[in-house]
Amino acid sequence: MKNTVIGLLLLLTLWANSAYGQNFYIRITPEAGFEAVDTIYQEFNQQQPQSILTILNEIEPVDVDYLISIRPTGQRLELMIQSPNWAAAQLARTLVVTFSYPTDVTGVMENFEQHESIEVVNYDYVLDPVNFNPENPSLFDPITLDLAFMPMSSCQRPTTNSQGLSYDVTTTNQTVELDVVANFPIPSTTICNLPTSLYRYELGQLSPGSYTININTVFSDSVFPVSENERYYIGSIEFVVRGPVATQVPANNFWFLMLLFGSMMLSTLAYLRKRHLLPIK
Repeated sequence: MKNTVIGLLLLLTLWANSAYGQNFYIRITPEAGFEAVDTIYQEFNQQQPQSILTILNEIEPVDVDYLISIRPTGQRLELMIQSPNWAAAQLARTLVVTFSYPTDVTGVMENFEQHESIEVVNYDYVLDPVNFNPENPSLFDPITLDLAFMPMSSCQRPTTNSQGLSYDVTTTNQTVELDVVANFPIPSTTICNLPTSLYRYELGQLSPGSYTININTVFSDSVFPVSENERYYIGSIEFVVRGPVATQVPANNFWFLMLLFGSMMLSTLAYLRKRHLLPIK
């Protein structure tokens, strides 16, 4: 019962305070204490390298914040230190670490799960939300993008518009606008789970070069093509389309050289005969 109450308190707090993006909720151990919580928070906000969560120096978040913004002090702080299993103490030792969408945070999760200063880590999103097929596209390849949907609110889901379309792709120069149809983010007291499946979007064939995909949400009452003010930007992906792959000639292969030499000889003889420079038998 006690764990259930703590869980509900945490979920309600997350729903009320979570910043937009891919959020980790990490609870620092009582042994590391509130000093570690403050150090992690202050180092990020003072743009200093992290001395505790060093993984954040490699994969940089966009925000690190207290889950409970009103920090315990004085007698209340002492009580939380003496009663580390108290629900209020656990929430006060929790930080929200936010990454921009769509970042691959697999390495972050692995580090947090093994970190000696982290007691609990919660993350209810897809760790690697982007998958290109083919992985390294080139000219003439039909490109598809498997993408985990990032809702603007916890209860939002992909849907279709009045045209029966779930998305639209517009390419201008090196910029691809991916407009995903979603239902309206109606405020709700219900705690909704994020969608964990990957949705497939066909980008078609693209010329060689470097591209940026802007991922946008459009509401279900929109009709494609949409105007710029109908788009709600949620993230970007950079990717490269390669040019034609040159075939490597196995010049050091003996039999290949013999075949090449024979072909050249036959071509030369045929040319000489055509010009009547060799007798025809």
